[in-house]
Amino acid sequence: MYVSAAQVASAVAGIRYPARLWQVIAQAEHNGAALPVRDALLNIPSRTYVGLTDIAHAVHASLPGANAPDRPCHHKRHPKNCRGHDWQSQPVVLAS
Repeated sequence: MYVSAAQVASAVAGIRYPARLWQVIAQAEHNGAALPVRDALLNIPSRTYVGLTDIAHAVHASLPGANAPDRPCHHKRHPKNCRGHDWQSQPVVLAS
């Protein structure tokens, strides 16, 4: 199954930031997010998220191979070895 950044954005629409992980998941359920999107959110670290980009990066970083050192990240707030931002416009494959 595929999860895009747009699907994550739709799932958490209406949430107030900063938000804890349980609030992010509750909002996704309230918005009727698809199971793959909810599964992706369940795999991100339990912490406070300051915005949609923060959540989207956490989802991306939680995917297998997402932190491969093939292209260093150019943002100070991202995890080391972030693969960049091509994933925002591309579908993201979740392992089943």
